[in-house]
Amino acid sequence: MQGLNAVQSQSYGARARGGFSQSEVLISNGEILFPLVEHPDLLVALTGEAYNLNRPLLAPDGVVVYDPDTVKPEAGQKGHYGFRMSQVADELCHGRGVVLVALGIIAVLFKPVEPENIRTVINQNFSGAVLQDNCLCFDRGLRMAEPFLAEHPAGKNSKDHP
Repeated sequence: MQGLNAVQSQSYGARARGGFSQSEVLISNGEILFPLVEHPDLLVALTGEAYNLNRPLLAPDGVVVYDPDTVKPEAGQKGHYGFRMSQVADELCHGRGVVLVALGIIAVLFKPVEPENIRTVINQNFSGAVLQDNCLCFDRGLRMAEPFLAEHPAGKNSKDHP
């Protein structure tokens, strides 16, 4: 929709039922020659395990979006932004909606893809109650990030947000 190239990979294995899982997404305006992420620019960590395993791989100026209820980074970490994503998803529908909350946050803060294009894809791929829940979670993520962006236009300080 925006003329970008994207590839996605995931690792679930035996961990798919509630354990650790990982997904990587590359988005580029050019050709993507290697489909795996070596040093991510953005890490979304929803668990301490995910944070601890992936934080050392982060690019030098990389950004971390984390859930402060489950991830406890060391104090003073630059480029770390805390949002209570799991709590919000649980309040809106169920815990699985957390990825849509996270997607809304990163759509505002990092603009990889325009939010309206993401909303179009959500509408094309879901229906009924699942569509309604996914839209609620995505929209809440958008709203959660907007005031944060106004407070931290340079994105340098770590701060937890409800």
